[in-house]
Amino acid sequence: MLFKVDENNTFGGNVLDEAGEYNVEIIKSNLGKSGQGNPMVRLDYRVLDGTHQGDEIKFADQLVWVDVDPESLEKSVRRFNDLLVKIGVPNGTVIDTIDDYARGLMGERLAVTVEWQEQEFGRNKGNYYLHVKYHDKLQQGGSKPNGQHRPQAKANNNAGGFQAGGAPQGQNGFQGQSSPQQKQSMIGDGSQAISNNDLPF
Repeated sequence: MLFKVDENNTFGGNVLDEAGEYNVEIIKSNLGKSGQGNPMVRLDYRVLDGTHQGDEIKFADQLVWVDVDPESLEKSVRRFNDLLVKIGVPNGTVIDTIDDYARGLMGERLAVTVEWQEQEFGRNKGNYYLHVKYHDKLQQGGSKPNGQHRPQAKANNNAGGFQAGGAPQGQNGFQGQSSPQQKQSMIGDGSQAISNNDLPF
């Protein structure tokens, strides 16, 4: 035996597709640089409860540290501090470096409010993506999706070679190939049905 199939041992996961307020765990906290060269912490989350439990929120939250002047520094301290307060870091805790900050966030739990935001530049201009609007403490009442799904992309945008709105019903976007569900129904509905015993796995 090579291995057993395990639905819990896969890459990625389902990506959240509905705005709202969610109890989450931080599953990725990377330190990088912003376009202007400032230190930036990028956070990804996994929903802890409710109808979207296990869904991931990716590329939706970046905290940038800007200290070019006293006002920018004050805003950066407030922005970075806010997240630590929401995850329950004790008052008076000293943060020595941004690297320590980023590493310390892994596995922490909080609530985030996510909203759809239109991409205003680049090749994805006109498309909508979830963006973390607010951080909060874990919500005792659980996650609360708000029913707002991704808005339709604006016309004439570059959608990576695909038509806005996705592939036609029954196709997967690859030159008219049938979707896996359609292929499965063809196998079962054709003149010869294939039983599970005939499959190599």
